[in-house]
Amino acid sequence: MAIAARTLLSLRQYRRSSSISRLPYFPQTAHPEVVDIDNPLARSAAVAGGKGSNTFILRELGKTLDNLTIPTAIVTIFTYENFISGNLAIKNNIEQLDEITEKEKRRELSAAIRKQILNVELSASLKRSVIRQFKRLGGDIAVRSSADIEDGEKLAFAGHGETFLHQIREDQVIIAVKKVWASLYSDDSVDYCINNGISLKNIRMAVVLQKMVDAKVAGVAFSFDVAGKRPAYRISCNFGL
Repeated sequence: MAIAARTLLSLRQYRRSSSISRLPYFPQTAHPEVVDIDNPLARSAAVAGGKGSNTFILRELGKTLDNLTIPTAIVTIFTYENFISGNLAIKNNIEQLDEITEKEKRRELSAAIRKQILNVELSASLKRSVIRQFKRLGGDIAVRSSADIEDGEKLAFAGHGETFLHQIREDQVIIAVKKVWASLYSDDSVDYCINNGISLKNIRMAVVLQKMVDAKVAGVAFSFDVAGKRPAYRISCNFGL
């Protein structure tokens, strides 16, 4: 508990002192498909999404807080953007989502987008990069969503993207990456965006690959009390798998 509290306090101080909120300049040569969590590019939510960016911050803090290690790799937002822009049918359907006001029709189109994403084959280079990280992380990993609007100061977007635990085969991991992308267009995710005035064509999804940990309990920490609308630290531990 003490470590978690110190980490939260340090995280808030790190955010205030860093330039993480600024969108960095990325030259054309700096658009990697997959990055390790220690890569400085992972600092930005424009590359690693909200969860990936915060994981980078925790890794940086971990170097001084009991040497916390977080074996992680990130399929970048660049990769998602290339995937969507390279599939015009998907891109066009996403652009239509904002214009549809009838909920049932919007859900039909969302389902079509999810199916389209799952049916597209990933490039050979991306598969090789993901499988390389899968092996480096020990062959038993979690594949997690990391939207660029996730874990922000004004929007949480929590629970809308999919997470797939204990992925132990190469083909599982490849499919899970596409499922995470597709989850950006789940009914709940689309409704959340529409209700909060967020254009769906402007949202991007990175994918976090993390080594599974054989833990007895899972810790969850919040730095804001949603019910009370005020800053407050809340840390809980729960039995998991």
